[in-house]
Amino acid sequence: MRAQWLTVQSFQHGQELLAAINTLSIHLKLRDQSAAGPDSAKAVEDARRKLDRFLEEMEQMIGGPNGKEVNPLLLGTNPRTRELAESFEEARKDRTRFRSELFQGDIANVRQLLDSNVKGDEELLLRCLDELRLLLQEHVQADATQIMGQI
Repeated sequence: MRAQWLTVQSFQHGQELLAAINTLSIHLKLRDQSAAGPDSAKAVEDARRKLDRFLEEMEQMIGGPNGKEVNPLLLGTNPRTRELAESFEEARKDRTRFRSELFQGDIANVRQLLDSNVKGDEELLLRCLDELRLLLQEHVQADATQIMGQI
C-alpha cells in the first residue's frame, strides 16, 4: 500500500511540475504579445518557484555537470524521486536527446535563468524546459502505468 501511495504522490508531483513548465513556457513565448494581468503574473511566479525548488532538489541529489551518482543517503527522499534523479542523471549522458544547458551544463545556471529577464536567456530556458518536460512526461507515464496496472 505504501509503494502505491508513493507512486500516486509522484504522479501528482509530476503533473504539478508539468503544469509549471507549461505556464512558464507559454508566458515566455507570449511575453511580447500580451500584457499579463495580476493573476497571470502570480501564476508565472508560482511556476518559477516550483521549478526552482525542483531543480534545487535535483542539484542536491546529483551535483554539477560532471556530477556523481545519485546520492542514496539523502534522507527523506522517496524511491520515485530517487528514480527520477537517476533518470535525470541518465539523460545527462544522452547527448542526442538532451542537449540543453540543464542536462549538459550546471543546474545552478539554469536556476539563474529562471529569474533572468535577458532576451537571449529566454531561448536557453525554453530549450531546458522542453527537455525537462520530456523527461517528466516519461516519468509520469511510468507512474500512470503502475497506478493503472494496480486497478
